[in-house]
Amino acid sequence: MTTKSVSAVHDVRTAAGAVPESQQVPARPPSQRLAYVDALRGLAALLVLFHHTTTLFPDLYAALAHVSPALHGAIMFVSDRNHDAVLLFFVLSGFSVRLSVGEPGLVTRADIDLYLYRRFKRILPLFVVALALTALLGLWTGRIGEVAFAPWTLFGNLAFLQSSSNTRGTWFVPYGGNGPLWSLSYEMFYYLLFPAMLFALRRFGLASRTMMFAVATGLTVLGLAAFVVAPSPPFAFLALFGVWYCGADLAEQHLGGQRDKPWVIAVLTGGAIAALVALPWVPSATVQSWCVAAAIYGVWRAGLSIAPQRRATLAAGPSLWTPLARLGFISYALYLFHYPMLTATAAMFGQSWMVLGITVALALALAWAAEWLAAKPRYGFLKLSYVGRSGGNASSR
Repeated sequence: MTTKSVSAVHDVRTAAGAVPESQQVPARPPSQRLAYVDALRGLAALLVLFHHTTTLFPDLYAALAHVSPALHGAIMFVSDRNHDAVLLFFVLSGFSVRLSVGEPGLVTRADIDLYLYRRFKRILPLFVVALALTALLGLWTGRIGEVAFAPWTLFGNLAFLQSSSNTRGTWFVPYGGNGPLWSLSYEMFYYLLFPAMLFALRRFGLASRTMMFAVATGLTVLGLAAFVVAPSPPFAFLALFGVWYCGADLAEQHLGGQRDKPWVIAVLTGGAIAALVALPWVPSATVQSWCVAAAIYGVWRAGLSIAPQRRATLAAGPSLWTPLARLGFISYALYLFHYPMLTATAAMFGQSWMVLGITVALALALAWAAEWLAAKPRYGFLKLSYVGRSGGNASSR
């Protein structure tokens, strides 16, 4: 497929400079999206959803332990891949965001303004809907008086400063106890840091692929060091920036159509295996996340070299990717909505397979409707001059 003019999610657009939006090449239809990327996104969403069915409806799965301990063990193993799925989301996000700006990247101030508009348009509407849904379900279940629903918690989430309650130095917990919302603040941080890093490196003529990766890695290590000294959300965000940037670098590989030499593929594959084998002996949860990201990066990059033709879009017709790819279309909304819905129905109706099945079906339907409706408006109020006078250079080239 060509790599110019794609959707704001991960289809590549023309980024030739300060072109008025009315003259820009229109986004491709959803059928032109990379099927395997959407399938990976769908798989990650499915893993997160499945994990939360086991934690919010634990009695159902505990009963399976008496019937088949082996089956129960397998289910819990899959459920425990929840955090790995979120890390995969981060890598996919970096890949999609970098791919969305095309081969030239962010060159002009107009590019950056359009980039931020598209990021905000994608994230904010459904995020606000998720906050409203969480509040309504809190009212229904009588939990609205809890600290997690307090006005200051809402403010912290609107400022994208929330983090998991299990993270040291947390300022704000996810609103209403909607656990998955913790990752949205990380995503927003990376959306803003990425163009800032690119802008700075280009100003000094250092924006090569190798230098970008090295700086991203350095910032990540710096983030962990700062977090150890002064635990806080910004440092926690920075400590996982390298995970997100792995996806951006994979997009560079994809855009350039580059194929690694056999010895590089062997190193990547061996490194991925080593990273996973080392996990049990890594004491830091953050470094464990780095290891998982390294494994994802190694396997994905090797795959781009071994089977570069595996770039089929859904326009090519049904494939093994198609069911998960369809789920990938609604993965963001499903990620935001499912947790408060499962929490509320378990509290109000008890734990049963019928309640669980109906809740999951409703979450899928609501996610599909929300994604469809959210894509309709243009959200013109988000079209601002974020980095100064439109049309100026973002960097000296």
